[in-house]
This record gives sequence, structure tokens and C-alpha cells, in this order.
Amino acid sequence: MMVVTQMDTIAYIEPKILEPFMLSLSDYVMAVVINQVGQALVFEGACAQSGVLSWQVLSRDLGDGENPIKAVQHELYQHLGHNRGEWIYLGSYENCPGRVGHLFCAKDVTCDDLSQPLHAQARWVPLPVLRQALLDGRFSDISIAANVALTLFMLPSVS
Repeated sequence: MMVVTQMDTIAYIEPKILEPFMLSLSDYVMAVVINQVGQALVFEGACAQSGVLSWQVLSRDLGDGENPIKAVQHELYQHLGHNRGEWIYLGSYENCPGRVGHLFCAKDVTCDDLSQPLHAQARWVPLPVLRQALLDGRFSDISIAANVALTLFMLPSVS
């Protein structure tokens, strides 16, 4: 049996004009990078309020007129020394007024030595751990969570 209730009052949030600096934020690119053995590249950040290290994925702001796929491939090149892999465009989404995130997945990315850290905050994690991190809140930014979720959706073999 379904019970339907009627609300007597509705509280509306008062519209607020954003400060000018918030309107000048640039678009950005973001990618979940998966290597040839099924591990994802994550960057550990600061501790969240829960005390758990937050995770980031490959990302950066775009310059004016910069091509999103070339920008994200350049970012991967900066970290691995190459940008080879199968690139999947996951979509472009506005996450706040005037700021668009272009989301990608790079899979089957070759890595010569998986045991060596790329730099202090970077590490490779198995895809089931990536999925668990999505569920336990290690990705505190909604854009990162969306990128990870879309990537995992595109790779149905992840349990």
C-alpha cells in the first residue's frame, strides 16, 4: 500500500547572484586511466573529514580555445611519458553555471613498471577497489564520482 502525503508548505531557496570570480572559472578535462592489467590511476589527496584520504583522477583546467581530448592526452603524457591507449569520450557536463567538465576514460594504457610510483601521490588500484572507493566516498568531488561511475558503467566486467 502506497501512502501519499501532501505538503502544506514548500520552502523555496532564495536566488543568489554569484560573485564575479565564480563566473570566470574555466572548463576542465578529466579522465579515469586504466592500464593494461586492469588497474586505475588515482592520486591521493588530503584527508576528508572522515579521516580517509580523498582520491582524484587525472584532470586539469582548459585554456581558452584548447581542445579537450588533446589537453587530457597531454596531461597523461606528462605523467606517463606517453598517451597511448583507447580513449573513450564520456560526455561534457555543466557542474556549475558556466563551467563544463569534459570526461574521458583511457583504457589499456601501457605502463612499463607498475611497481614504481609515478610520483608521491599517484598509485595504481584494481578496478574493484576503484568501485569501492566510489561507494565509500573517497571521491569527494561529484565530477570525479561521475567520471568514475561512467567509466565503470562502460566496463561491465568490473565486479
